[in-house]
Amino acid sequence: MVFYAAPRSRCRNLGRPDLQGSGLAGMSLKWFLILFFLIVLIAGAPLWVTMGAGLVADYYGCSLNEGSIQPCMIGGEDYGHGLYTLMMMGWFGIATVPIGFTALCILCAVFALTWILKFLRDRR
Repeated sequence: MVFYAAPRSRCRNLGRPDLQGSGLAGMSLKWFLILFFLIVLIAGAPLWVTMGAGLVADYYGCSLNEGSIQPCMIGGEDYGHGLYTLMMMGWFGIATVPIGFTALCILCAVFALTWILKFLRDRR
Protein backbone atom coordinates (compact mmCIF):
# COMPACT_ATOMS: atom_id res chain seq x y z
CA MET A 1 0.00 0.00 0.00
CA VAL A 2 1.46 3.37 -1.04
CA PHE A 3 0.46 6.62 0.57
CA TYR A 4 0.98 9.90 -1.16
CA ALA A 5 2.02 12.80 1.03
CA ALA A 6 1.28 16.26 -0.26
CA PRO A 7 4.30 18.53 -0.49
CA ARG A 8 4.69 20.80 2.52
CA SER A 9 4.93 24.51 2.23
CA ARG A 10 7.85 26.30 3.81
CA CYS A 11 5.55 28.84 5.40
CA ARG A 12 3.48 27.36 8.22
CA ASN A 13 0.89 30.13 8.14
CA LEU A 14 0.40 30.28 4.37
CA GLY A 15 -3.38 30.34 4.61
CA ARG A 16 -3.48 33.10 7.21
CA PRO A 17 -1.95 36.35 5.98
CA ASP A 18 -2.32 38.00 9.40
CA LEU A 19 0.06 35.40 10.86
CA GLN A 20 2.64 35.29 8.11
CA GLY A 21 6.11 36.01 9.27
CA SER A 22 8.03 34.53 12.09
CA GLY A 23 8.52 34.89 15.78
CA LEU A 24 6.38 37.02 18.02
CA ALA A 25 4.51 38.80 15.25
CA GLY A 26 2.28 35.75 14.89
CA MET A 27 1.20 35.72 18.54
CA SER A 28 -2.36 36.79 19.14
CA LEU A 29 -3.95 38.87 21.86
CA LYS A 30 -5.45 35.70 23.33
CA TRP A 31 -2.00 34.30 24.16
CA PHE A 32 -0.84 37.53 25.72
CA LEU A 33 -3.94 37.63 27.94
CA ILE A 34 -3.45 34.00 28.95
CA LEU A 35 0.18 34.70 29.86
CA PHE A 36 -0.83 37.87 31.71
CA PHE A 37 -3.34 36.07 33.92
CA LEU A 38 -0.98 33.13 34.50
CA ILE A 39 1.75 35.49 35.68
CA VAL A 40 -0.65 37.33 37.99
CA LEU A 41 -1.99 34.05 39.35
CA ILE A 42 1.42 32.48 39.97
CA ALA A 43 3.15 35.62 41.25
CA GLY A 44 0.29 36.38 43.62
CA ALA A 45 -0.27 32.79 44.75
CA PRO A 46 1.33 33.26 48.18
CA LEU A 47 -0.84 36.29 48.77
CA TRP A 48 -4.00 34.48 47.64
CA VAL A 49 -3.20 31.59 50.02
CA THR A 50 -2.57 33.99 52.91
CA MET A 51 -5.83 35.82 52.28
CA GLY A 52 -7.67 32.50 52.09
CA ALA A 53 -6.25 31.43 55.46
CA GLY A 54 -7.32 34.75 56.93
CA LEU A 55 -10.84 34.39 55.53
CA VAL A 56 -11.22 30.86 56.93
CA ALA A 57 -9.92 31.94 60.34
CA ASP A 58 -12.20 34.98 60.35
CA TYR A 59 -15.23 32.93 59.29
CA TYR A 60 -14.76 30.48 62.18
CA GLY A 61 -13.91 33.22 64.68
CA CYS A 62 -10.28 32.18 65.14
CA SER A 63 -7.33 34.40 65.90
CA LEU A 64 -4.57 34.27 63.30
CA ASN A 65 -1.25 36.07 63.67
CA GLU A 66 2.38 35.52 62.78
CA GLY A 67 3.54 35.58 66.40
CA SER A 68 2.36 32.13 67.40
CA ILE A 69 0.03 29.30 66.49
CA GLN A 70 -3.46 29.88 67.85
CA PRO A 71 -5.96 27.05 68.30
CA CYS A 72 -8.76 27.09 65.73
CA MET A 73 -11.47 24.50 66.23
CA ILE A 74 -13.35 23.64 63.04
CA GLY A 75 -15.72 20.69 63.17
CA GLY A 76 -14.20 19.44 66.43
CA GLU A 77 -10.61 19.43 65.13
CA ASP A 78 -7.83 21.94 65.61
CA TYR A 79 -6.73 23.54 62.33
CA GLY A 80 -4.63 26.28 63.92
CA HIS A 81 -1.30 24.86 62.78
CA GLY A 82 -2.47 24.46 59.18
CA LEU A 83 -3.91 27.98 59.04
CA TYR A 84 -0.71 29.36 60.56
CA THR A 85 1.35 27.57 57.91
CA LEU A 86 -0.87 28.90 55.12
CA MET A 87 -0.68 32.40 56.53
CA MET A 88 3.12 32.28 56.65
CA MET A 89 3.18 31.39 52.94
CA GLY A 90 2.62 35.10 52.34
CA TRP A 91 6.30 35.67 53.00
CA PHE A 92 7.07 33.95 49.69
CA GLY A 93 5.42 36.99 48.13
CA ILE A 94 8.62 38.89 48.87
CA ALA A 95 10.17 36.88 46.03
CA THR A 96 7.22 36.10 43.76
CA VAL A 97 5.68 39.57 43.49
CA PRO A 98 8.82 41.36 42.18
CA ILE A 99 9.57 38.46 39.82
CA GLY A 100 5.99 38.55 38.57
CA PHE A 101 6.12 42.33 38.15
CA THR A 102 9.30 42.00 36.10
CA ALA A 103 7.69 39.27 33.99
CA LEU A 104 4.63 41.48 33.40
CA CYS A 105 6.86 44.38 32.32
CA ILE A 106 8.65 42.12 29.86
CA LEU A 107 5.35 40.73 28.60
CA CYS A 108 3.95 44.23 28.07
CA ALA A 109 7.11 45.31 26.24
CA VAL A 110 6.89 42.26 23.96
CA PHE A 111 3.19 42.93 23.42
CA ALA A 112 3.86 46.57 22.47
CA LEU A 113 6.75 45.62 20.19
CA THR A 114 4.65 42.93 18.51
CA TRP A 115 1.80 45.28 17.75
CA ILE A 116 4.14 48.04 16.56
CA LEU A 117 5.84 45.61 14.17
CA LYS A 118 2.46 44.32 13.00
CA PHE A 119 1.26 47.89 12.42
CA LEU A 120 4.38 48.79 10.44
CA ARG A 121 4.15 45.60 8.39
CA ASP A 122 0.47 46.21 7.59
CA ARG A 123 1.22 49.80 6.52
CA ARG A 124 3.37 48.63 3.62
